Parts: sequence; C-alpha cells; structure tokens
Amino acid sequence: MCAFTVALLVGLVAARCVSEPLLALARNVSARHTVEAALRASEAQYRSVVESVREIVFQVDADGSWTFLNPAWTALTEYTVEETLGRPFINFVHPDDRARIREAFNARISKQAPPGRTEVRYQTRSGGTRWMEGLSSVMRGPDGQVRGLSGTLMDVTERRHAEAARVRMLIREQEARDHQERAAEVTGIVQSVELARRVVREARQVIAGLRPTVLDDFGLERALRLHVQELAGEGWTIEYDAQLGSGRLPGPIETVLYRIAQEALTNVRKHAQTLAATVCLRRYDGHVELDVVDRGVGFRQFAGRDDARPGQQIGLVGMRERAALVGRLCLVQSQPGEGTRVSVRIPLHDEPGEEGVFVAPVDVFRHAS
Repeated sequence: MCAFTVALLVGLVAARCVSEPLLALARNVSARHTVEAALRASEAQYRSVVESVREIVFQVDADGSWTFLNPAWTALTEYTVEETLGRPFINFVHPDDRARIREAFNARISKQAPPGRTEVRYQTRSGGTRWMEGLSSVMRGPDGQVRGLSGTLMDVTERRHAEAARVRMLIREQEARDHQERAAEVTGIVQSVELARRVVREARQVIAGLRPTVLDDFGLERALRLHVQELAGEGWTIEYDAQLGSGRLPGPIETVLYRIAQEALTNVRKHAQTLAATVCLRRYDGHVELDVVDRGVGFRQFAGRDDARPGQQIGLVGMRERAALVGRLCLVQSQPGEGTRVSVRIPLHDEPGEEGVFVAPVDVFRHAS
C-alpha cells in the first residue's frame, strides 16, 4: 500500500480476456491535501482571532446590509449576530447620526471618498448608546467592482465621557475665573458708589433744570394742567385757564414758563399761608403771557428790595433768572394781606427793542387793582 493516494482510471479491453493488459493512470495528490489542510488551519486561526478581539469586525454589502459580524457585536450592542446579519447597518445607528453616516457610506461606495476614520453612535438593545470609532475600506470582487465595505468598530464611549468631563471641568474653571474678575470689578464699583450717586444726583438736577420730560411728552399747556391736577389732589383750590391754541411754543419758552409757574406755586405753598391760586396761560398778538395769582398773606415791597422771607427771596431770584434766559423780565407784585401776582410776557418772535415787554425794575411795581 502506497503512502499517497492513488486515483485509478481503469479500462478493460475485454471483460472476459483477463490476459489482456490492464491500463491504469495514477496521480499523486498529497501536495494538494497538504495545502488544503494548511488553509483550513489558517482560517481556523484567523476566525479564532477575529472572534476573540474586543473590536467589532464587520462586513457590509454595497446596499449597506451586514454580511459578517464577530461576537464583539453582541457584547457591545446586546444584539445577536444571527438576528443582525442581513439587516441594514443604518438601522442600528443613532437617529441623530444617520444622515451624516448614510452620506459618508454612499460617498465611500461610489469611490468619492478615501478610506478614513469616523465616530458614530450605535444604539443598544436596552436603549443605551455606544460611541464607536469606525475604520473601513472598500471590498472588490474579481472583476474589480465594489462589493461593499469591511472594517472594524472600536468602542470609544469611555473616552468620549472622559472628554466631556474634561470640557465640563474647563467650563467650571473659566466660570470661576470670570466670577473672580467680576468680583474684583464689583469691589471697585462699590468703592465708587457714593461718588456715582452724587454724580447721578447732580446730573438729574442739571437735566431737570434744562427741560422737564413732561414738556416733551405733552407740551406746556397739558404739562401745567397735570401739575395743577396733582396739587388739587393734595387739597389745593386752583383755577387753571389755558388758551395757547393748537401750535406748540418754542422749547426754551416752554421750559422758562413751566419752571416759573412751578416756582411761583412752590412759593405759595411755603409762604402764602393759603392753598388757593389762579394760573392763567394765554397767547395773543404774537405774545405768550403767564400769570400766577394767590390769595395769601403777601409781602411788602420797597424801592430797591422786597420785604420777603429768605426762602421766598430765593424763589423770586430764580424766577427772574429764568425769565432772563429768554431776554425778558418777570414781574412780581404783592401787598401784605392782598396776595401776590407773578407775571411774565414773552414775544414769540425776536423783534428788536423792548416794545410790549415789562422793562421797569421789578421792585417799583405795585399791586394791580
């Protein structure tokens, strides 16, 4: 018996003539069996390695369906290999990543994109998510046509979590630095609070002295009416007569008249010992005229000075200075026991001279009948 396998091809020349010579052909196939055995051993060794590695080894066809998966797939996703093969891989990708991964797969299959790495989230059977880093290359058939992709998927979930934790820590550190900087700024601001308050108070006084906002909103006639109504709400008895027509007065004139009326009524509150007054505001013959008359105790006027109380004198000076801002005089008339009249008459056009304007010194006027 030979040590190698012999294949015989026997042809009998004649079935009954055994004396005829026997023709046989023998071929030694031991070398082929040796190669096949080596291939089987190599395949078993490769499969053993593939099935033992922690990374997912995969193959998908040109349509994107799984054709091969090693057991690591089940360990990471909880899906069995048997139930997964033949299904589209995109079904297992996180919904937020599907559009991006589908586009990348199509580009790879159509040879529009070179091999490369990409990170993608896969869903697990229990509803969790695993971050995978994929590395793939194109598979081709004997004819050179693209048959699909093969590659590996490595679980990078822990790395992703560590990176996220690092980012959160950096954000907290930056927020802490920002807080320290803001605290330093606040400390500097607190040290200047008193100065800032003083500046604000002075600014408000300047702004209020320039032009009250109520004039911008409503105009002189309504602004004075609102002021009179406010005093009436405090128990005053005030007659208000305004006849300015439809047009607005120039801004500086509105401001001067409003402030003089305010100051005159303030003097009534402080010094006249009455809460009864009359406010008249009229426009006629190219002029505007303001009269504020109270029915209080009044005061004595002498040539060269007014016999008014100190606070009242300050108010009178203020009204005269405001009238001077528009080049006019403020007339103050008063007698003890007969009240006080404050009058201002301002032309609405800058005509030369002093015609129609009170030009006599204030202190020579006497109480009008």
